[in-house]
Amino acid sequence: MITVRRMLSGCVLAVVAVTVSAELASCASRALQVAAATDTSTSPATRLWAVAASTATANGGKVLRAEAVRSTHALAVKKIMQTEVSGEQDVWVVQVEGAQLFRCVTCSVPAGAGVPRGRYVTVVVDAKTFERLDFGIGPAKADLGRLGRVIALHG
Repeated sequence: MITVRRMLSGCVLAVVAVTVSAELASCASRALQVAAATDTSTSPATRLWAVAASTATANGGKVLRAEAVRSTHALAVKKIMQTEVSGEQDVWVVQVEGAQLFRCVTCSVPAGAGVPRGRYVTVVVDAKTFERLDFGIGPAKADLGRLGRVIALHG
């Protein structure tokens, strides 16, 4: 997103150039990570790591630790996100701890509310397609062990 204000007329172009450059680099990085996540010739662990890394990048951070667990959609969302969804499809739950706070600048929020932020992001992906189904961001680590055997992806 490019936002330009006319505070200092000489700096406007520099701000636009830096913003565009950062956005393009971030977009290219996400594209490579998404490609790895959707490449069915790679191992599930590699695809899960790609999900973790792209999620961190998309939310303005870097991965400190990442882990995953296999479950069913309804059970995972109920136990980890404390909400209800229908469906018994197999999913992976990927949790990423950031080296700094994540910020979800693409999340919808009520007027006047700040962007969601937190040290942890959690993503639920379809176990076959790795399509993202659910997303959460917050200050506390969820206990993925409640769903089964946890796999360390990083850290």
